[in-house]
Amino acid sequence: MDEYNLIDGIKKGNENAYRDLYSKYYISLCYHAQKIVSDKDQAEEIVQLTFLKLWENRKKITITSSVHAYLYKAVLNSSLNFIKSKSARLDKRNVQLDNLNDYMAISQDNGYSIYIATELSSKIEDAINELPEKCRQIFEISRFEGKSYDEIASYLGISKNTVQKQISIALQKLKQSLKDYVLVLFTIPIVKK
Repeated sequence: MDEYNLIDGIKKGNENAYRDLYSKYYISLCYHAQKIVSDKDQAEEIVQLTFLKLWENRKKITITSSVHAYLYKAVLNSSLNFIKSKSARLDKRNVQLDNLNDYMAISQDNGYSIYIATELSSKIEDAINELPEKCRQIFEISRFEGKSYDEIASYLGISKNTVQKQISIALQKLKQSLKDYVLVLFTIPIVKK
């Protein structure tokens, strides 16, 4: 039976046509996928999933080129998606490892550093929330959004001088509120003018 008859049979739900097509292309498609993903087991899984999708979507199949080209293209796309997914997982795992290393460095002294850092973060947040409304708004835009004095002035429709005064007031109030926490000097970003 030729390729097109096999596809017509598959479209009609003929399992024998499906098995014949599978037998005809499975090994060469596995070899094709393995050249791309460099993993024999993964290549076999990609090919099996390609054939499974072919069967599940058999009624919607439209092949404009040869069946051979269609299957190779499908395996190529699945292999490339696997590589992208693997790369994304590796990136995520690297971030998780970096976070774990940071955590381990901080918690070398049985968690005391984490407690101090959490307490300090809470105190800073409380001190910021105690600022007068306009002063707090300007400070947060400067520190958390990284906007310059000119950008803040333009955004809020006020003068650059007003922004400078409000930032100065905010820093003085924060330093007063947090005077017992020397580490705060390292947590307040440098002013962006």
